[in-house]
Amino acid sequence: MMGRVTDYVEKQGSTRVYERTAQYDSDSLVTNDSVYALQSDNQTSTQTSTHYDYMVDVNVDGVYGDSNASGTDVFSGGSATHELTTTVSGSSSVTSDSKFDYQQNASGGIVEQGEAYNPDTRYNTVNTSWLTYDPRWNLHEANIQDGHPRDVVYLTNLSGEIVQRDTGTNSGNGPHARFYYFGGMAMGDVSDDGTSNVNYAQSIIDHRKKPGTGLFQFGSPTGTPVGEFDLNYDTINGLTYGSAPTEYTVQSGDTLQSIAQQVWSDANFWYLIANANGLDSTSTLDAGDTLIIPNRIADNQNSNSTYAVYDPNKATGNVSPTVPPKPHSNSNCGRVRRDPHRGGGDCGRCLDPRCGRGSRWRHHEWASGVSALARPRQA
Repeated sequence: MMGRVTDYVEKQGSTRVYERTAQYDSDSLVTNDSVYALQSDNQTSTQTSTHYDYMVDVNVDGVYGDSNASGTDVFSGGSATHELTTTVSGSSSVTSDSKFDYQQNASGGIVEQGEAYNPDTRYNTVNTSWLTYDPRWNLHEANIQDGHPRDVVYLTNLSGEIVQRDTGTNSGNGPHARFYYFGGMAMGDVSDDGTSNVNYAQSIIDHRKKPGTGLFQFGSPTGTPVGEFDLNYDTINGLTYGSAPTEYTVQSGDTLQSIAQQVWSDANFWYLIANANGLDSTSTLDAGDTLIIPNRIADNQNSNSTYAVYDPNKATGNVSPTVPPKPHSNSNCGRVRRDPHRGGGDCGRCLDPRCGRGSRWRHHEWASGVSALARPRQA
């Protein structure tokens, strides 16, 4: 009913070179996904399987969703709290573990605070990232400690939008980006970190690359300059297929606002659905109708008068303490993201749990007490 992609396959000739499958629960949150990739040598394949938890581990016993004398775990509100990933390549199998922390800002919004990542659970090595904010709760800096210790520094405008992102390391610089706005609208950006807005043939090649250990796109040690100023053009390819529109079947009693609340966790974005279907605020929906759901990122500082919405996923960049960095994508799955420097919607970095990669609004053992987001899960 939600039009989620559960199986996506790429082939060259008759050979499967990439496939991703996903399983969803009754709340349309991905619980498990599996990614297969045949590398460009046509011999080495990698199978990655990830399980996502959405319960806050209140009793800090490492089990998500249980109850004991120390407390009862509670639902996070749809934000992934824990990821367990197993990667198999040839005879090698490695399991990694990620736990996440968030906090409440002065205005009651929820912002990301940090991530703890163990790249191999057989050992005790833990990489971390820690985010700091200015007095207005705009994201100021991300301190990342992993194989490439680095600081990512942000500059924001008076509206809280990131206009500059710079990465510095002990051995030199990492990716840089500049973002441009006019009259409250996003106009474009330039960076040295490549793009996923490529044709389908190139996206298949990119999917099959063996990641390096650098800080740039696909783990490259050097950057690729790119400028993007046509923000209304999104190539649909193997890297961005999740951003293609999906469909929703109207149920009795549905309104544009209630559908926006269900899909994006914010009824204010009803106008995105209206625009995609030639409707307006007075339109009546009939049960059984099929609506197009545009998979466009949106931030709750925008309204229905906004032309190009601000994309905090892209502006924030990759702050995971993983080397090589996790591949980035333009896919936002239509979910409203919880902007880490403003406390907006729900789909972090993407990684939106409905993309199969989990939200960045999470909680782990660093936190003292239970986040304001945590609540008992509804039946």
